[in-house]
Amino acid sequence: MALKVYWTDFSKSQLKGIYKYYSENATKRVAKNIVTNLVKESERLLKQNKSGQIELYLKHRKEEFRYLVCNNYK
Repeated sequence: MALKVYWTDFSKSQLKGIYKYYSENATKRVAKNIVTNLVKESERLLKQNKSGQIELYLKHRKEEFRYLVCNNYK
């Protein structure tokens, strides 16, 4: 069974907020690098689907949900 990586509306808005914060408080280049690294890290689950930690808040679901920690972000 193929693994799917879900970007929820909440996670998309958080990603936009991270970009906005760093573009205003650092540079747009720094903001782009951080966001790019977060997206790339999430793609790691497609190849190594057991590399993330099990999300305890979603343990009651039929599917297994996992997450990664990248720098200061989950």
